[in-house]
Amino acid sequence: MAADGSAELAEYDRIRRTNADLNYGSAPGTLASSTGCVAAIGLGATLSAAHPDGRLDFYSPSLSATPAPALSHCPVTVVSGSNADGGAAVEGDDSRADAARFDRLVAAVNRLRPPGSVLIVIGVADAGQVPHLVPLIVDGPGFARGTLISPSTQRAGYTQLIDIAPTVFELLGVGSPSSAVGQPVHVAGRHSSDTQAVVHSLIDANAAAQAQRPWVPFFYVAMVVLHIALLAVAVYFFYRRRQSVMQAQAQALPAACNDRPVGEHVADKRRFEPVMERASLTVACLPVATFLAALLPWWRAPLAFGTHLASIAAIMALVAVAAHRGPWRRWPLGPAAFVASFTAFVLAADVMTGSAMQLNSLAGYSPLDAGRFIGFGNVSFGIFAAAVLLSAAYLGQRLTGWRRVVLLSGMGVAAVLVVGTPGWGSDVGGVIALTPAVIALTLRGAGVRLSAIRVVGCGVAGVLAVAGFAALDYSRSPADRTYLGRFVQQLFDGTADVVIRRKAEANVNLLFTSHLTLLVLAVAAFVILVAWRRGAGLRRLLGIYPCLRAGLVALLFAATFGLAVNDFGIAIPAFMAVLAAPLVIATSLRALRT
Repeated sequence: MAADGSAELAEYDRIRRTNADLNYGSAPGTLASSTGCVAAIGLGATLSAAHPDGRLDFYSPSLSATPAPALSHCPVTVVSGSNADGGAAVEGDDSRADAARFDRLVAAVNRLRPPGSVLIVIGVADAGQVPHLVPLIVDGPGFARGTLISPSTQRAGYTQLIDIAPTVFELLGVGSPSSAVGQPVHVAGRHSSDTQAVVHSLIDANAAAQAQRPWVPFFYVAMVVLHIALLAVAVYFFYRRRQSVMQAQAQALPAACNDRPVGEHVADKRRFEPVMERASLTVACLPVATFLAALLPWWRAPLAFGTHLASIAAIMALVAVAAHRGPWRRWPLGPAAFVASFTAFVLAADVMTGSAMQLNSLAGYSPLDAGRFIGFGNVSFGIFAAAVLLSAAYLGQRLTGWRRVVLLSGMGVAAVLVVGTPGWGSDVGGVIALTPAVIALTLRGAGVRLSAIRVVGCGVAGVLAVAGFAALDYSRSPADRTYLGRFVQQLFDGTADVVIRRKAEANVNLLFTSHLTLLVLAVAAFVILVAWRRGAGLRRLLGIYPCLRAGLVALLFAATFGLAVNDFGIAIPAFMAVLAAPLVIATSLRALRT
């Protein structure tokens, strides 16, 4: 360290090279190079305060007894609580003593900071290996008492670490470089003057995130196991149906040639197939029940996850009963149409009203992962896409001619608007996947054959739809833009290739490592080797209901495009199958016996 307080960070070149080899596009030294001068107090502050060459404008290992000169040495001062006053982070046995030491540190900085400055306190509770939501406190000119929000999250009360540097740039009036992907935080609205109530709500939000996170892998595995088991049982039923058909065709042969009387086969079919149908339909209610159960504060219960599972099971039962007992039960496609339509309606209403059911849901997303805070994630989009396409196909079967075309295209366009509108679904990949699927559904529902040129045209339409939504979002102010508009800005900045490359690498890696791939393969094998065989049922079902055939073709379009253009692409066909497979099985068993 030099006499003027400047210093050099050892091995900073290695740190910079390591970041360059990663696919996140980070640029160490951006804060100092953009602001001109950053002071660092505490060893933990040095990485954020260093220039791109590893130089520190000012460094002090701890906060001295007279810290005012250090705090005013540069426009920005980064103070690390890990050792700024000689103490350790809050991770020891005496956490209260550590917290009190941090309080004294913050109080000292607040008391001695320059007049008119802004104090930002972040991350002082993030000390262990388990991720937590951490507090962000901003005090100074331009920040009234209220809840913070960032355009990068679009959800009040939630910001990201990447938002801190852009906030500093905005406060200093310097331009934010293209490598800074976050957005400046601001006050979303005033909250209660009761500090304890505010603190309690923040603690509760962290508890909800903590309760959801460890059970998501279990949920994914359970979904795969449950649906593969359902497919295995369905193999038996479809095999028995095929055997019954073959036995019926052999009625003209001598009785000695028949292994078993036809009547016995028919009796078994009538006895067990209704049970299988109801079981399949109930399994199809699981996705929507998972989202609806997220509205309940289950994480506050003594047996939190057990309570959550019980609520999911109860909602599944209620939806299944409604499907079987409603006035639509007299129509062979009615129960399945109800489940698909209800699922689509619930998910659409959710993203249009703030995505309350998406956050901390087992099938939604977590603020701890910070991948998404509003709109559709890959999992929920897969469920929504299957629900919309199937419900349109079911309902379209009741109409003919131009009425069917109007229904299919109308429901499809409405779904694309829900998925792509900024602030609602805000899903780039979802629009690319759903738009060609809607076009295919409408064309096939109208009896138009899908040639190679038309298939390519469907894909082009998806890209054009995304371009339209992105242009609309980009036309708004930077503070109001969502993922779509910011991606357009990254295209102009030349940094979008980092995002595209990262998503592509993640997609390929998960395709070969995720157990969701097993479910997709199992469904494909079931359809090709079992359900599609002559006499098994699916061929006859699609022959009776051609609009349902169009719906399954549209599902294939959405699954293929969704797999190709998303970072967790395998989740889209997998969770489309989570809803579609049990619905098709239930429909087959019900329609073919009525």
